[in-house]
Amino acid sequence: MRSVTRSFMVGLAVVLISQSSLKAAEVVDLFAVDDAFVSELSPASNFGGGGGLSVAASGLPKGNFQSVIRFDLSAAAISLDEAFGAGQWSVIAAILELNSNAPGHPMFNPQSSGQFSVSWMQDDSWIEGIGRPQSPTPDGVTYDSLPGFLSAGTELLGTFAYASGPNSPATYSLSPEAGFASDLAAGGLVSLWLAAADSSVSYTFVASEQGGDNGAPKLSLVVVPEPAVGLLVCAAALMLRRRR
Repeated sequence: MRSVTRSFMVGLAVVLISQSSLKAAEVVDLFAVDDAFVSELSPASNFGGGGGLSVAASGLPKGNFQSVIRFDLSAAAISLDEAFGAGQWSVIAAILELNSNAPGHPMFNPQSSGQFSVSWMQDDSWIEGIGRPQSPTPDGVTYDSLPGFLSAGTELLGTFAYASGPNSPATYSLSPEAGFASDLAAGGLVSLWLAAADSSVSYTFVASEQGGDNGAPKLSLVVVPEPAVGLLVCAAALMLRRRR
């Protein structure tokens, strides 16, 4: 009888979790507030003020490109605290959207298919800068300075395929690694680092300077109230007791 009761309670908890998450889940869309790309062939130059970003592999004619993107959750966290109670919410999914576009300057490699990685950066202190492909500056993050920001710690959130073709938006589901999840829950700045993951990829996409409605990088968060997480813990505890 106890086994039957515990099974019923576990099943009920799982149903409650599903219903709670389904009814109360909110999707929060955040557009990048800062972003920049860095170039292997211009290692001391900043390119934070242009309309595009890039990821490209070393060995390509125009060299390696990497990009950094920063989002600000401050306003969203205030809204979520008002809706669910201070700190009584959890992010259960994070989806990055990028809009590819043809390179608009000869410094970029032509678009080509391949793999690229997205990682969370612990250090948010990098400066976007105002450099552009036609007028680079030394005032923000550069190819030479980027490793210093990465040395504070990173977490790989996924490796994804880019298929070169007509300009279009694409979405990438990011893994909820511990540091990334904690950063999201803190409701402040969150930085992502994008880099080539093979020897062929060259991916250029729209930057924040173009504005959100024009395809700037977007981070969509699926948020549920914290009680749903508590029910999951209860269900797990019941299952452990049943195994004993």
